[in-house]
Amino acid sequence: MSGYNAYPLGKWHEQWKRPELDALKKRGYQFNDPSEVLTIFEKRLADFTGAPEVVLTDSCTDALFLCFKYFVERNKSIPISVPKHTYLSVPMAIEMAGHSIEFYSWPWVGDYVLDPAKVVDAAMRFRPRMHSKGYYTCLSFQYKKRVPIGKGGAILLDSKEDADLLRRLVYEGRGRGLPYAQDDIQFPGWNMYMTPEDAARGLIIMDDIAEMDDPHKYDDVGGSGNYTDLIKFTEFQKERIR
Repeated sequence: MSGYNAYPLGKWHEQWKRPELDALKKRGYQFNDPSEVLTIFEKRLADFTGAPEVVLTDSCTDALFLCFKYFVERNKSIPISVPKHTYLSVPMAIEMAGHSIEFYSWPWVGDYVLDPAKVVDAAMRFRPRMHSKGYYTCLSFQYKKRVPIGKGGAILLDSKEDADLLRRLVYEGRGRGLPYAQDDIQFPGWNMYMTPEDAARGLIIMDDIAEMDDPHKYDDVGGSGNYTDLIKFTEFQKERIR
């Protein structure tokens, strides 16, 4: 993403320029290339959650998909237990990653583990020191969540090797901060990266939340009670229920 220029990317009007990068600099953040904001946001999330590594994505759904595609029984399909009261993109991401689904009816609040994989859907949770060693925890920054960027996600994990792989996978196999003409693209990736402007918005929101005098600012925003029973949909009636 080196050389990334937020404006102009074409013959556009100045008033269409997004304000977040300039707003971030006014708050004292220093960066030369907008792509550096992604690294700053990842480091901020790592310090907050206690995760050794954090990788930004464009959504929690894509974060889950990547974890199941590359880190769960690689090259082998296994059945994954999914609560039948959750957002429908969760089982869809698992299926698209090549695994099967077993629905269960246990209640949950904030987050849940997708057994037997060590993948956590934490879309409804955002709190200090939330990372659990040995797990891939997926966050959501959708507009109803604690850090309402509008759209976005992240993966909390332990392994630097896995994090380096993920950063390329979300960016078409490219390395961050390097023009692709100068890079060596060794495998295909996805278009799942977070933009620097969205990362800047995330930093601004985290700053503002930290300053709030509100004892409930890190409460969970929901759980199984927020979702309809997925079994009512034809798409999921073929799955096993236990």
